Amino acid sequence: MAGGVALAMVALASALAPTAAAAVARPDALGGSIASIALGQIGVATNPAETSFGGVDCDPYSTLVAAGSPSSDGCGTDGTHDVADQNEEWCADFAKWAWEQGGVTANLNLLNAGANSFYAWALADGESPAADSGTPAAGDAVLFYPAGTITSATFADHVGLITSVDSNGTVDMANGDFLGSAGITVQYNTNLSLTTWAGSTWGSGEQWVLVAPPSAAQSPAPTATIIAPATAAAGMAVPFTATATEPGGSISQYAWTFGDGRNNNATGASVSHVFTRAGLYTVTMSATSNLGTVTTKTWNVSVGAAGSTVSSDPNTSVWYTTDPVMQYEFTETSTGALAVDSWDGAAWLQQTEPGTLAAGSGLTSLTYADSAVADATIPHAFYRTSGGALGETYFGEVSSGTASWISAPLPGSPVATSAIAAIAQATTPSVFYFSAASGLDVSTETGGSWSSAAISGPTTSAPGSLATATTGSTEYAFYLDTAGNIIAAANSGSGWQSAAIPDSLGVSAGTSLAADSTNSGIDVFFIDASGHLAVADLSASGTWQTQEIVGTPSAGSKLVATSTLTSSGTVTDEVFYPTSAGTAAVTYWNGTAWQTGTLPGTATAINAVSSNIVPGSSQQVFLANAGTPSLDTSSAPGTAWTSSALPGTPTAYPGTVLLYAATSGDKTTALAAASYAGLPSSQVTTSFAAAWAATLSGNYLVITVGQAAANALFDNACGWTNPSADDPGTTPFDYVVRPLNVTLTNLFLVGAASTTSKTPQRTDDLAYYAVHGALPSGASVPAVASPGHSCLGSAS
Repeated sequence: MAGGVALAMVALASALAPTAAAAVARPDALGGSIASIALGQIGVATNPAETSFGGVDCDPYSTLVAAGSPSSDGCGTDGTHDVADQNEEWCADFAKWAWEQGGVTANLNLLNAGANSFYAWALADGESPAADSGTPAAGDAVLFYPAGTITSATFADHVGLITSVDSNGTVDMANGDFLGSAGITVQYNTNLSLTTWAGSTWGSGEQWVLVAPPSAAQSPAPTATIIAPATAAAGMAVPFTATATEPGGSISQYAWTFGDGRNNNATGASVSHVFTRAGLYTVTMSATSNLGTVTTKTWNVSVGAAGSTVSSDPNTSVWYTTDPVMQYEFTETSTGALAVDSWDGAAWLQQTEPGTLAAGSGLTSLTYADSAVADATIPHAFYRTSGGALGETYFGEVSSGTASWISAPLPGSPVATSAIAAIAQATTPSVFYFSAASGLDVSTETGGSWSSAAISGPTTSAPGSLATATTGSTEYAFYLDTAGNIIAAANSGSGWQSAAIPDSLGVSAGTSLAADSTNSGIDVFFIDASGHLAVADLSASGTWQTQEIVGTPSAGSKLVATSTLTSSGTVTDEVFYPTSAGTAAVTYWNGTAWQTGTLPGTATAINAVSSNIVPGSSQQVFLANAGTPSLDTSSAPGTAWTSSALPGTPTAYPGTVLLYAATSGDKTTALAAASYAGLPSSQVTTSFAAAWAATLSGNYLVITVGQAAANALFDNACGWTNPSADDPGTTPFDYVVRPLNVTLTNLFLVGAASTTSKTPQRTDDLAYYAVHGALPSGASVPAVASPGHSCLGSAS
């Protein structure tokens, strides 16, 4: 319920489809139109379907009204409105949409995701709304407030729409974002006494306020159109243009949202946007006139992306969180097990996950909205298994309902030493590899079911030479044939066609290929016959051109290409490689010419590069030096790089126990508890950002030491900066109080005691139990102090 805490409620009145009722019709047609529109939405549900407000809250109305904090991560599409849902509390978005569709045009820009915005709208319209008074009519918005004084800044619990007034004075309502027996839907509630219903639903003293749609004549809404492509490649700038006219007025603003985060909103008649991962996105444009009228239009864009061994996974913990927090680099352990280096916004952690790789197997990953797991946006790793089949490991939901890493076989049998490459076109993934017959094969998931097929074209004698890219409308797979020619296999939707790329430079034997999308086409990087770096460029006209560019990779080395965003928001092309001097180097396009630079440290291989990063985020290059992993980071192309170590071996529990203190005294207590439990001091942190990230990730058991730390993770009353960029005074976390020795997602264990002097004892006992699975002999855990809402301690 937008503007309020999402309320899990059982319908107190009928939630069936609307039935005929004796009703007092609103005297004007506008109210009846709004009521009719709202009734036509009864039963529209979230996608994915949710049976509680503990998960994502994905709805189409937030998309349709251009919600200011758009995030489609984890959401599916809505079949009724043909848009990508957004994760937001949405009772106010539903009410605004029904008003707009019913014919309200006045001051629509005042309405937003807060239910109390309808109160502000009423004041601007000349109304004087008062608590528990007024005569309801069809089309009215009804606001619900806790006890106390009501102003335009007062928090409102909910807003619903009256669809009719019954002859006995009760009302029927359409309520968006309500949880009933059918899940979270637009719900129909009948024969309601507003005062009784409000008190029974929210609690004693709950108040209701009526807001009527305009009674005076309104200006017509603008006429508006969006001009844009229907397909795009992740990492590339996509152009959007709007045209609009207002009868008797002019257009004062064009506002755009793109379904992938509030930090990406834009204004202007012509804008461009870079999508950072594969998916189906609904772009929403609102044209506002100088008369205060608004028209909203939507446009669907199918975005494709190529695979990498690095996968970024967005956080969907709360509706207004739009920054990606989790990042994964997939790698192979010395025993052939699949391992994941995960970044939670503050630190790296390596863990072993299900899946065993064949020796020398290729490995790649994709992040996409997977229809097989309720359209959740999750990472997938693809590889050749120890049994010789194609396999995947992904973060899904097991039968118990718990989210965890899962491995599964896929159709297809890659030959030993075959590279593995992948592309996701919106929600459809394809994985490429070479078969035992040396031909190119592809395994594709459609509607949750995988199938494999051969791609016609020349065979290869270099199964490690495989790269993929997409323009959004066309998938490409590149490899070397037996004669050393670069083969481009392309599929625009009507089947695969293969042809050699014209090349006068020659190709070095044993070269790898790296491909990347560009704003004009595709770049394919290779080492030419003279040992220099070269690129084959596919232009917008569909022709290929090859040229030698600056850079000399070591012979036979792996090339890794990507696109990234500069500080100004433009897109640039890059390729990374090791040099014969044992260092890592990059060649990048600066807008006018190819440039080269050297990264710090030593490297025998480039494992992966973070691709399609969010504007303002650092770019990361994952290196290996004789098997020792490291990470080089740069804020933008051409700027200085910094080097840091990555974990080289998997961490097992209890290495994932983290004690968090927010005062110097509590830090002393935490260090003593760590020592008592047998934990190193490195598993004590005073960083709020690190504790936040660890709690969010689900990879740790976070124990808050003292009241300040408990308050910080429970409420963040101090407004400290956090990896999710969430607002002050709120967190997505809850807490537990009993001793545990398992990792927790979005939960922390409270180590503060109700008697302050006993906090050290409580912390000792909880830390000891976390490590040993039992309390110390004779221990009795002191009573807990519940987290509060006051600002205590410091952020670090």
